[in-house]
Amino acid sequence: MLFKRVGTLFLGNKIPIDISEIKHHIYAFYRHININQKNNTYEKAMSILLDARLHLDSARMILRTMIQPETSKEYLKGLGEAYTYMAENLGRFDRRLDDMERPMKVRGDERSYLKNYTREIILGMENLVIYPLQSAWEKFILIDEDSRGRKIVKDADLFLYYVFLYLFHSSTTLGVWTRDDKQKQTEIIKENIPTEHPKGMKTEPVVSQELIQEINEETLFSGNENEL
Repeated sequence: MLFKRVGTLFLGNKIPIDISEIKHHIYAFYRHININQKNNTYEKAMSILLDARLHLDSARMILRTMIQPETSKEYLKGLGEAYTYMAENLGRFDRRLDDMERPMKVRGDERSYLKNYTREIILGMENLVIYPLQSAWEKFILIDEDSRGRKIVKDADLFLYYVFLYLFHSSTTLGVWTRDDKQKQTEIIKENIPTEHPKGMKTEPVVSQELIQEINEETLFSGNENEL
């Protein structure tokens, strides 16, 4: 069921960035997850799940590379502190997976370890890869004008900002509860948390009605002159 649902994501959608590698790892992840483990040995089942995590980590790495503030040309500049905060929370999720793997590898044939680990890596894929991309796309296609009614330029920079926004929030949900210094860190980034829309969104140039009329008159005059 999971793979069938994920298989429909992004199909037919003209996303303004290349996510082909990410999609490859998403599909590979769910192919591993959906393998019937009942007939496999414990070691084989564990190996399949560890391979699934490799695809999860690869998809996450590609996505994070795309939204690094230091490489952004537009909207993500100035969000380095928020990115660092997000990275710390993501790191805590990684350590949680690492902690789950240790007893899974040494205590042998405890199927409950595999079940809990499967649930955790699915949570990671759903919330740290699929959710940011899908939510960013939905927001990207819905937004059309800014608060002043000007048509917004929909480009890769805007889409990646929304990916960052949703990954920031989902990483906070998964990772912030493990922090020892939660309150202190929250205060540090309070003024730098990404907003619903980026500041200074690019808009298409507005052509005044006077200019349109002038162009039409020139075109009309030029046509009459050719007829004489």
